[in-house]
Amino acid sequence: MNLQHRNIHEFSNVDNETFSKNSEGIHKLNNDCIRSIFQYLSIVDRIRIERVCKRWQIISRTSWYDIKDLNFDNELWGFKKSSFIEKINYRIFKKVLNRCGQFLISIEFYDYNSRLGPNVLNIVARFCPNLQYLYASDLTVSPWSIKNLANSCCKIRLFSIGNCTDKCDKELSALFKRNADLNQLNVYWNNKITGKCLSKLNSESIETIIFFDCPSILLRHFNVVKNFQNLKVLVMDHFHDSYSFFNNNNTMDNIGSCSEKLRILTLSSCPLYTTSLDKIANLTSLECLDLSCNDSVDDDVLIMIGANCKLLKTVDLSDCNAVTNMGLSHIVSLPLLKSLLIEYLNNISDEVFTRMPNLIHMDCSYCSNVRNTGLATLIELSENIEYLNLSNCKNISNELLEAAVISTKKRKNNTVLKMYLGQTDIDISKVRNTSPYLKLFPMIVVQLVD
Repeated sequence: MNLQHRNIHEFSNVDNETFSKNSEGIHKLNNDCIRSIFQYLSIVDRIRIERVCKRWQIISRTSWYDIKDLNFDNELWGFKKSSFIEKINYRIFKKVLNRCGQFLISIEFYDYNSRLGPNVLNIVARFCPNLQYLYASDLTVSPWSIKNLANSCCKIRLFSIGNCTDKCDKELSALFKRNADLNQLNVYWNNKITGKCLSKLNSESIETIIFFDCPSILLRHFNVVKNFQNLKVLVMDHFHDSYSFFNNNNTMDNIGSCSEKLRILTLSSCPLYTTSLDKIANLTSLECLDLSCNDSVDDDVLIMIGANCKLLKTVDLSDCNAVTNMGLSHIVSLPLLKSLLIEYLNNISDEVFTRMPNLIHMDCSYCSNVRNTGLATLIELSENIEYLNLSNCKNISNELLEAAVISTKKRKNNTVLKMYLGQTDIDISKVRNTSPYLKLFPMIVVQLVD
């Protein structure tokens, strides 16, 4: 037993009356009461009170068990200005983990934690054996620290990682092999990982795999997904391995074999091979599909998807330049469709729009051939729609707004339609009538949260 733990052990066996005798104010309270008070304090204040006296130091050291989730929120740490929390360095973080690490279930790092250094996961490994959720995608970490994490932590269920200072597949393989309960893997902006480590994921427990902008990924390593029969979410966004897609058609075959459980699939900005996309039609349980920014997505693909994936609720076809009304008509007719994103589709027109009873969200901004007539029909027949983005649609006019006023006035479900009209020829000031269920916005408003 080290000195700190021996002091705490001896202290806990001392009668509380010893400290209340000849004491005044808060010092008359017993240890349990003071400990409960300390647990209302921020992280910074808990460390500061250790300087008051020996008794408070020991009580404070035993009060950290209530912290299960650690992030870098100002309120949790006790900073009034965000600039202070950005100054937390490796030494300070180590001091905190020394106190609460054994109790932590979750740690979330933010993008301004660069002062912690690439080896910060070393102290996580040292002090946090019970960690289950680690969000480190905003950091750049070393393979060495991942190796130490693999040696010390075996309960991780969610692992989110950003870039690495060097090749890291070997260390990630060890981590995945050790953590058999890992069910979610997120990898963002990592230019070192190749994906070879995917073979070490537990095929029975993994449910979510997300890769975003990982230029060194080799798509042949994704062939292992055929073994992941519980996979529910697969995101492959911004891939650069065109060689694999054009010379190895097995990737889409293996993704298509995940038909039983897969609910969300993203293949955005990937160099897709056109003839392999028909395998998506095998994914009959899909609820969300993102094929945005892919020129290989054409009408034939959408016809097959519309015929087989009847559970789809969200579809993103933005910037798929080969899509025309013929293919899109099979998507808008999906019975459960709630969200449709078709930005920058210049080969479609408003004639394809029809009644979509469950539609809530639609974005057809930058669609140059969309006009008043079809949009007016859509608004009239789809009374659940709440969000309609028409920004930069140059062929719509105030005539559409007059029709929207009339249609929304008839709504009996009290649903308010928000129309975004930035960079169009519409003049909101000339709208003569109003509707309580219609709000017009000349631009997209982005709310910044502190």
